Amino acid sequence: MPGAHAAAAIAPARRKGYAGHIPVPAPHHAPRFHADRLLPALDTNFPWPKLGVPKPPPFKSRVLGSFEKMLAKERMGSNILSTPHVWVAVVQGDVSPTALHAGIVALLARHPMLRASIQGAGLPEEVVMETIRTSPVDADPLRFVESECDSLEELAYRVITPEQGAGTRGTGVRHEDGAPFQAAWHARMEHQLEHAQFDRRAGPNWAVEAVRCASRAHTALVFTMNHAIEDQKSANTLLHELLIAAAAADAAPPRLAPAAALAALSAACAPPFTELPPSIEDATVAEPGKFGLGTARYLLKQAASGVFGPRLVHDHLPPPERRATPAFAPEARRTICEVRALEADELQAALAACRQKGLTLTAALSAAALLACSDVAHADGSDAWHNYKFLLAVDLRPFGAGAPGHQGKPNANGGGAEARALDWTEGAVACAGGAMDWVAGLPANSGRALVSGAAGAERDFWRLARRARGEMAAFAASGTAREAAAVFDWGMRAIEIGDVCEREARRPATLGRAYTCGVSNMGRYAHAATTGARVAALHYATSHSPWGSLYQLSCGTVGGRLCMTFQFAEPIVGRAMGAAFADALVAVLRAACCGGGGGSGDGSSE
Repeated sequence: MPGAHAAAAIAPARRKGYAGHIPVPAPHHAPRFHADRLLPALDTNFPWPKLGVPKPPPFKSRVLGSFEKMLAKERMGSNILSTPHVWVAVVQGDVSPTALHAGIVALLARHPMLRASIQGAGLPEEVVMETIRTSPVDADPLRFVESECDSLEELAYRVITPEQGAGTRGTGVRHEDGAPFQAAWHARMEHQLEHAQFDRRAGPNWAVEAVRCASRAHTALVFTMNHAIEDQKSANTLLHELLIAAAAADAAPPRLAPAAALAALSAACAPPFTELPPSIEDATVAEPGKFGLGTARYLLKQAASGVFGPRLVHDHLPPPERRATPAFAPEARRTICEVRALEADELQAALAACRQKGLTLTAALSAAALLACSDVAHADGSDAWHNYKFLLAVDLRPFGAGAPGHQGKPNANGGGAEARALDWTEGAVACAGGAMDWVAGLPANSGRALVSGAAGAERDFWRLARRARGEMAAFAASGTAREAAAVFDWGMRAIEIGDVCEREARRPATLGRAYTCGVSNMGRYAHAATTGARVAALHYATSHSPWGSLYQLSCGTVGGRLCMTFQFAEPIVGRAMGAAFADALVAVLRAACCGGGGGSGDGSSE
């Protein structure tokens, strides 16, 4: 194991008088990392060649892009994040506090985005007519700047949230296996979705908490991220690398754990250290401010979606004039989650059905979400035709166009086909996700019709799935990804979109709902050959309390199972109705793809 060999290599040096501990190797940009404090025991004889770890490149500060700026936004009148990304990795075994800390040290060294603080006010020079900006440039723009710290070890302790019932660096309460353990990490997930806050100017802008079970068979790692610094694909990278580093730390003496973790991660990744990637706008927009026919088509399509009058809230709510109350105010809302799973045999059946029809699982999930909406968004007995606005998350890494030195670079962190895919982040942790949307019309209770075996219902499901696949193909082939990024960037520079969202969040007609439902499918956890066996489940979520979708599904395939996390903003959607939507989607998917319907219970065995 590389980490164990590295720990053995530096052990003799420690006996020669390295006081206290063997710390993490210092980056060569000492003024930022304060190397004299980072490595108080370091001298010129530190065995760099034996450790085999090169010096990281310097941190290159930059201004946040428009999408990053929007995701870094805090809620009205507080420092609570508007759209935190919270995800849970249930891993096999008991991840010790020492291994977790050492693994985070290695991640901080490898990925500059994980070391970043966010400086600046991010306010326009002047705003007229409430939201119209007089200048596209902020007077004090938000910038990623390296966090000040005495050492990477100290910075890692700032990332770790103390476990419940424990001291700063110890283990806490252990929960009974099964339902109590799941309830514990589920509760932490929901809590962080509603209360995530960071001192973004001090950094770092992420946190990890361990939830433990009594048998030590599993550990749930709850990650809370400022969404401006990462997305689902980066979450997978982060988890994969953390498990590599933590395993090496476990095999080393505790005082050598950080160095062993860093050495193992450096040996496993090529290159061993990443650079701060460009923003989505810099990477995908070839000529900022220049719009062509494609932009006009994109804007017309967006305008047309509003003409269709999509349903954004459900029939069960009181009329708009009775929603202008504190009970429906953004401050009173909370994001709740329901978790479900398709087991391996069901997932394989669904994939086979999709392949037979030349479709993807994402297309089937999109159709299932729309049919589930038709079941739960209307009063009982309704059979009217409704339009639904659907949002699909999209990975924008393959769409690099504008950043010199980044277009056409292979993904340095993946394997197989992933390694050959274009990735302007070059394997670095970053937020490189976007979204596409369209409006679909279908009658109420279409999902129930499919599950009950109504004539033509299955045909209609696959027709809708083909529509979803066609929308995705057109998005990829037409340059819409770049056009959407360009338009959003222009909008952020011309209008205070954050203020617009805050006003929409309080508007009784929509309560901040911009979409009826959405799906984010990260695909298969790509690291099964190395650390995949240790990952039992992954559940991702974002807050939808101030604004977002009425119903949202985030999912991914781990260990042959499809792990699904449904998110809703209460009281717009109550927990019972959210559970009904989750059960309806699973039943539709089973009926269309697996040859059977029925709810899934909690559908989770981790």
